[in-house]
Amino acid sequence: MLRPLACLPLFGLLTVACLTPAEHLADADDEVLAIVAARRAELGEPGAFAIAPPADSLRSRVLAGERPPELLALTLADCQRIAAENSRSFQDRRESLYLAALDLTLQRYAFGYSWGAGGAAGISGDEDGASSLDASGLLSMQTVLGDGTDVVLDIGASFFENLASGDPSELIGDLGLTITRPLLGVASTEALYEPLTNAERAVVYEARRYERFRRTFAVDVYERYWRILQEHQVAENETQNVESLRLLAEKNRALGEAGRKAAIEVGESDRDELRAESRLVDAAGRLEGLYDDFKFFLGLPIDVEIALDRSDFDAAVEVGLEGLEGFDLTEGQTLDLALTRRMDLATTRDRLVDSQRSLRIAEEALGFDVGLTVTAGASGELDPGPEWDAGDASWDLGLTWDSTLDRLSERNAYRSALISRDASQRDLEEFEDQLRVDLRGNLRSLEEAYQNYAIQLASLENAERQVESTELNYEAGRIETRFVLDARADLLDARNSSVSALVNYNLARLDLFLDMELLDVDEDGLRLGEFPATLED
Repeated sequence: MLRPLACLPLFGLLTVACLTPAEHLADADDEVLAIVAARRAELGEPGAFAIAPPADSLRSRVLAGERPPELLALTLADCQRIAAENSRSFQDRRESLYLAALDLTLQRYAFGYSWGAGGAAGISGDEDGASSLDASGLLSMQTVLGDGTDVVLDIGASFFENLASGDPSELIGDLGLTITRPLLGVASTEALYEPLTNAERAVVYEARRYERFRRTFAVDVYERYWRILQEHQVAENETQNVESLRLLAEKNRALGEAGRKAAIEVGESDRDELRAESRLVDAAGRLEGLYDDFKFFLGLPIDVEIALDRSDFDAAVEVGLEGLEGFDLTEGQTLDLALTRRMDLATTRDRLVDSQRSLRIAEEALGFDVGLTVTAGASGELDPGPEWDAGDASWDLGLTWDSTLDRLSERNAYRSALISRDASQRDLEEFEDQLRVDLRGNLRSLEEAYQNYAIQLASLENAERQVESTELNYEAGRIETRFVLDARADLLDARNSSVSALVNYNLARLDLFLDMELLDVDEDGLRLGEFPATLED
């Protein structure tokens, strides 16, 4: 008979916790999201992070047939949130960061205490029935110590009973211990922990890439948003131009019928009215196309109607040049900020450090490898009594070595590491040089945009005076219609150009702050960061 009490140790070894797939998923998320939160906090980004978009996202609500009222008054922050929820490239970046942290959990596990359990059981017999019963279980533990020592402990138990003969059952316990320690060669802590180090740094790099992407993505949303508002203003300017030219054409036709205007002047006003209407049709088409592209970018159905909040844009147009924030930093100060704050530059620098570390490890691998191995084991009957038969214990002590006669692969790895180190150095130098070029270009673009906006505002003021003067002279009969038409065309161009210059200035300013890593992105949208006090002084 099988003795239940005698088999309790065996059942203890075979019993393992069983988790459902959902529980495994939740366990992985808890561990990974904690790592991601820690890395992002180190970068000064304590915001929320989730691998999956919210279940009640605006896209899902719209596809379900809802038409939320916010669709007709989307702010810039709304558009950034919606785009982040639905963007495929944004989701790629989230998943890359998550997977890097997931890989790190495995490396941490490998360098911690790893446990394993398993077992087997079976019944055998013949035509007369069952003849024997056997079962076995194994519990193992493995860890790597700081000096590279690998420790493996195995605890096993096996049970056998002959059902046919009625012989007593046997419960045998086994204990095994293996210790392996490198003495020479790849024995440095740096080499031993290289997989864990790489995994840790990979998470840091992906966290930086994620935060940098959030900023560039927010600037992309901002540019699309303001370009649409610019085209809105252009369409309004075109509408006003059509209305004014229509009134002029109607007046000229009436004067022509009365014999007070020449047919050539009537024809000129009619042709300009038709050209203005054509321009308005083109502007409306461009605006509709921009909206379609923007809805696709936001991940919303193309046929859904949306409208953008124009309050900030209208306020900027209203205040004009006085509303532009100044920028007083020198080229050297902007470069210092970029060299200090740029996340992608920090990663490029760290990759040079990685290549230097890999080179040291490759050089170490060229040496002589010696390892020490110690094994010990024991087995004994656990039933019917707890006594252990010490005569079944054994141990072994041995040395392993690998000569330097065959080091072709290590030689090639070392040469490759040298090349990689030099390439990383060049990458860093190129990055810093390109950053200087970009900053100088952005500073010029910002200054040019400011000067152009000032020029366009002056041109607009001049065009408004010119229209007023020509219309007064036209009413007095001192000039022909052509002068009025030219003045109105100049006014339309000045209005459109001033709006374009304003948008260009804001985008140039954003690009400069992006290059200095001075943009803040959170649930409230995109904001320009503050200059460090040391630079302001």
